[in-house]
Amino acid sequence: MADEPESETMNDKQREAIAHIHAWHEIETPLEDYINTALPQIGWPDSLIIKAHDLYIGIEPDGSRHT
Repeated sequence: MADEPESETMNDKQREAIAHIHAWHEIETPLEDYINTALPQIGWPDSLIIKAHDLYIGIEPDGSRHT
């Protein structure tokens, strides 16, 4: 298994949002590996950022997503 850069603050709603992004954008990386690519968003310690092809998507603690 890869190192886990997953944010220590990732919650279930953020995991669900990443799973939705994974499916919607047809990410070929296995879901658990993709989840592990999420990083803390600079300036927003409870938010995450993840890359989906050419987009960077922010994920709030409530699971809402934005580009």
